[in-house]
Amino acid sequence: MGAGVHAARKFDTLSWRREAAWSWYPDDHIGRPAGSARANPVARRTVEEPRVALSTPWSLDANALGTNDFRSTKANVREASLSAGPGRAWRVVSADAGQSVRAWVDGDRFACSWRASTRAASTSSSLRTTAPSAGRSRRGNVIASSFRLVMRAGEE
Repeated sequence: MGAGVHAARKFDTLSWRREAAWSWYPDDHIGRPAGSARANPVARRTVEEPRVALSTPWSLDANALGTNDFRSTKANVREASLSAGPGRAWRVVSADAGQSVRAWVDGDRFACSWRASTRAASTSSSLRTTAPSAGRSRRGNVIASSFRLVMRAGEE
């Protein structure tokens, strides 16, 4: 289950507020309860440069899809936005923190893609977008969730 948005490439900043599993995370941890991450994609021939030590924190390491922080799945989200500056954003609001969001740069379309998926659609606590059983329910169970997706247009 999920919804997606293909936004213009200028929508390159993901911000979120979520219910995290732990009470403390390092400031640059991709699982922190609240934060913001820029896409900052880097074109390279491989996912990682072989035999090259990182010069930045792991969360800022990037490939063509964006930084690890930008493209990591944020689970149990209360609110998330994909923005292109002040006042211009796609925003997801979830009353039950039952949504997960993931952003990445779609190089073919020069766009950022964004998915919101229900936690109930997964067969475990982590988001499984490729599992054959994702989105299926056991006989008699109903998978239901809701969230709002709004576009805020600001001054150009």
